Amino acid sequence: MKPLPLEQIGWNWESHKLALWWLGLLYRKPAQFNDNLDTIIQKQGYQKIIFSSVKLLYHFIPWMILFIIICR
Repeated sequence: MKPLPLEQIGWNWESHKLALWWLGLLYRKPAQFNDNLDTIIQKQGYQKIIFSSVKLLYHFIPWMILFIIICR
């Protein structure tokens, strides 16, 4: 599967699946994820990386809260 670039993550359902895919890539292949971040930094700068990271966290928070509720 070739997903959309990390910097194209938005706030809709399709972007939610994309964000979870990128988080899975970060877990499975951190070197490949890091290479992608380096490419974005070279093209668009650190501000785009920070904004994309906030979007990734936004999409991960509901799953984290669900996990905490189930564990308690």
